[in-house]
Amino acid sequence: MSRKTLFTTSRLIIDQLNDFFEDNETQIIKDIKMLFNPEVLEFLPSDWKNIKTEDQVENWLKRQLKESDLCLVELKGEKKIIGLLFLYYSKDNSDTLNIGYLLNKQYWGKGYASELLSCLIKKIKEQNNIERILAGVERDNKQSISLLKKCGFKESNLTASGSKSTYYELYTRTEE
Repeated sequence: MSRKTLFTTSRLIIDQLNDFFEDNETQIIKDIKMLFNPEVLEFLPSDWKNIKTEDQVENWLKRQLKESDLCLVELKGEKKIIGLLFLYYSKDNSDTLNIGYLLNKQYWGKGYASELLSCLIKKIKEQNNIERILAGVERDNKQSISLLKKCGFKESNLTASGSKSTYYELYTRTEE
């Protein structure tokens, strides 16, 4: 897989993965496999919870690359993948971007997720091509809800039928 740096923060590098494979594929798959533990996956889709082997990670990765722009979240200077950022551009509404994210548990509570989302929002506002950012989150995922609110997201009236999730949204353009 090849990478293209989307943006950096003071402590992070966010690289977008492309879907063709290169020499570093094995290390990326190993690093991503380390993210798949029960605590990190608790509030994520159920089919993600059964990923245990590197082959399963590779298949999951290929699916994700078809569905979204998948980004690696790395610590600067360490070349260590600590999380993932998912960017789903809406087919129905090109002004809307759906996002998802996950971080390795050992990096929770250290401000990395807030740094990641704040910088993503700033970049989107600078580009001025996305009007609304949506993030789906399970109602019981209090940490993620708190993070979204901290970054300026408001609870949306959108719902997913039969789901335990709710949506939070952030409008990136201000009316003048």
